[in-house]
Amino acid sequence: MKFSIGDKIKLRKTGEEGEVVDIVQDQYIRVRVDGQVIPVEEQDLDFPYLDWFLKARKEEKKVKKQYVDTLKIEKKEERKSKYEFAEGFYLIFQPIFREVDMEEIIHRFRLYVYNETDMGMDFMVNIATPKEHLFSYEGELLPGREQLLYSIEFDAATDNPSFAFEFTPQNGMQKPMTFEKKVKLGRKFLIEKVQYLQQENLPLFEWRIFDRLKPKEEKIDIPKLIGQNRSKMTVLGTKRTQKKAKQEIDLHIEKIYKGWEDLSNAEIIQIQLDNFDYYLDLALADTGINPLRVVHGIGDGVLKKEINMRCAQTFGVLRYVYEGYNPGVTLIYFKN
Repeated sequence: MKFSIGDKIKLRKTGEEGEVVDIVQDQYIRVRVDGQVIPVEEQDLDFPYLDWFLKARKEEKKVKKQYVDTLKIEKKEERKSKYEFAEGFYLIFQPIFREVDMEEIIHRFRLYVYNETDMGMDFMVNIATPKEHLFSYEGELLPGREQLLYSIEFDAATDNPSFAFEFTPQNGMQKPMTFEKKVKLGRKFLIEKVQYLQQENLPLFEWRIFDRLKPKEEKIDIPKLIGQNRSKMTVLGTKRTQKKAKQEIDLHIEKIYKGWEDLSNAEIIQIQLDNFDYYLDLALADTGINPLRVVHGIGDGVLKKEINMRCAQTFGVLRYVYEGYNPGVTLIYFKN
């Protein structure tokens, strides 16, 4: 069970926040919400940390300092955006941990993009290390919305990966202008951020890609990205693996790993969970998949329990239930 007494929680169905006050025989959890103590199942709870992060980012705009001599007087009818300043486009890093030799270490990072500007953005991104191309993606992101982008292994994240973005604001222009931004994630910067998270017991950190878009010297007119094939990018996959999101994944070990007979039970479970993590992240990033059907079998219930824990910890998962009366299949539904 991933929750402990004293943990802050959020009810998945209502969004209300509260605190864990008791755990009854590993069967259900008692939480205090608005002064009342109620019993709930673990799958109906989530951590509220990403919600807190996004709320804190929005609150920063309200307390931003300004001085009288820097303010510009402008007519209300001339102001076109709902914010006085464009707040920017962000990458959000969420560390994902794995237990190795009784110690939890960071295995990978989930990367979210977050649009805190007043315009929708069509965007493309290439992610690469000095050794290899990792991932390409194209899509759109509306104001104030976040989107799971990619799940990057820890080794790749510390190998100075670069992020090459192209942005096309959805501002109604007949000839939309494209902006380019390329940034590199330095190993020192990442390690410092990870150390800060551990010191402050925080779940994630932000990295602002831009605060204001600056045009290139030459304008490049491109068609809208959504619903059209563009360039040679591999959407929702990598050139290295060519793997795409699936509506259904079968985690029976004989389906995903040759020579499984020589593996220990612990090795089998780890391979199954790695496979599940990979396709869960791809499904989260693909709006055409909802629900994801996961065939895990019944067995002794270890794999099923681990899958439920991962779903409960994953922002973007709305709920997860058995398929009808079949406890060997889980349906995972995502937030819109």
